Amino acid sequence: MGNYQYFYNLLSNIEPSKSTKNYVSSLQSNLREYLKNSEQYKHKHIDTFISGSFAKNIAIRPSVNEDKQDVDIVVVTNYNKKTSPEHILTELKDVLSIREKYKNIRLQSKSVGIDMANYHIDIVPLIAEDNHFWIGNRENNEWILTNPKKHIEWSTRINTDNENKYKPLVKLLKWWRKRKNIEQVRLPKGILLEKLIADNIGNSKYDMENLLITTLENIVDNFKDDYIAKKIIPTINDPILQENNLAENYSLEDFTVFIELIQQDLEQIKSADFSVDIWKKIFGKDSAKSIEETQEEYSLTAKSQIDCLLNEVVEKSQELAINIKEYEQKKQDLEKKETDISNRKKNIQSELDDLKYTLYIDFIQEASNSLSSELIKDTGREYWIKKIETLEEINKKKRRGFRGYEHNYLATIYKALELHEKFYDSICSMVKDNFYLSIYEVKDVIEKTPYRITLINSLKAAIKHDDYSSTNKSFKEALKLLEKDRK
Repeated sequence: MGNYQYFYNLLSNIEPSKSTKNYVSSLQSNLREYLKNSEQYKHKHIDTFISGSFAKNIAIRPSVNEDKQDVDIVVVTNYNKKTSPEHILTELKDVLSIREKYKNIRLQSKSVGIDMANYHIDIVPLIAEDNHFWIGNRENNEWILTNPKKHIEWSTRINTDNENKYKPLVKLLKWWRKRKNIEQVRLPKGILLEKLIADNIGNSKYDMENLLITTLENIVDNFKDDYIAKKIIPTINDPILQENNLAENYSLEDFTVFIELIQQDLEQIKSADFSVDIWKKIFGKDSAKSIEETQEEYSLTAKSQIDCLLNEVVEKSQELAINIKEYEQKKQDLEKKETDISNRKKNIQSELDDLKYTLYIDFIQEASNSLSSELIKDTGREYWIKKIETLEEINKKKRRGFRGYEHNYLATIYKALELHEKFYDSICSMVKDNFYLSIYEVKDVIEKTPYRITLINSLKAAIKHDDYSSTNKSFKEALKLLEKDRK
């Protein structure tokens, strides 16, 4: 065999981009802030978190012909099972509908669906009762036991037990399944596919190619004779909730076709002597969207994204107006208490500054995640500089500076505007603030010798030799790249 480089490149190509991961994270945090501060919902809201493939770090890029990428977000509420699933889902939909950015919303059987730009978001309300989580189905008015956080922990444990090769293996088979588009047949997906892989995973000492082959062989060996040949639909127990059969809604034909597809590909692979060409035929020659296709998608959705951002500006401006009116009323009521009024005035101004800061930094974050360099540049340098100067003025008043993740957003804007010195200062500030440094950001520094030396020094000062975090690892990789290029 020995196709290490091919599988390394394949996994890199099907991995969601950093901007996608950041954007998904912001979707969840924005939703959480909105619900916990909503007058209509804050008394019901307990927690919000990402679940599904993004939470487990097994998400893959959408293929070229896919319209949107799926994102699962859980909302934990303090309802109980006496309340109908229909009522809980409808109330969540009504609350979200108030906000302009969530206008493309609809009720689903167990969730509320929202379409935003390149993403389809499933927001799933759960109830926490009797030390368990329950998910409601409005179609049959039933409550089903669930535990998404335990599923995330299980996935991490399986990955650790298999030398961190389980999750890459899941990504490969998810991409493989995506290419097998067969009408009227449901191939295993989601937690069922993950459990099948976990139950049949090969020796993790193998490289990825050998591990994939042995895992597929194990699946065929364990299901062909004992189930398919005997026309028995297998029972696949949920790894957390053992009473749940993950294969309950799958037919014998579904499993038969699944096993046959695996067998066919194994035969092709072996007859072609495990060549790279046969792997490309199975996984596809182009395993990810091209840069041009990605830019085209962003161009098509840029207007709708900007519209959403502007709607947020309008909403927050209205909130500011309400706050000011409340302040004026209180000022009239407390005319005799000048000291209290003065202090209140300062507090209101501070709150206004905080709100404006959040608004502007969220706007810059959305732009850095969602807009291409060309769109940022076309908006005009003065437009962005004014917003950044406003943020700097507020920080000066608060006697603080930008944080590492904020420098990450600013670096994207500075790079698009070709403000090189500010871009490199932001990169160095990310290191000083111990924020994860992308290797792609480092490559932009290599040709600029003075800035490269500054970044090298910053990295040497920041690296901790007994720290095994992903951030410290990114610093070491960046330093290695920079010093290698100097030789």
